[in-house]
Amino acid sequence: MAWERVGPTATGVAAVTGVFFTWLSGHQGRRQVEFTRTPSAVTTP
Repeated sequence: MAWERVGPTATGVAAVTGVFFTWLSGHQGRRQVEFTRTPSAVTTP
């Protein structure tokens, strides 16, 4: 029956979701470091 495919499919979806959010977290961290290391465009006199 189709119920035999539910477990592996759910596991695959969870794995892909986990990989995506791991990548997203790393990407955001790299962007934050790049943003904080660049000089500010606004300068105070």
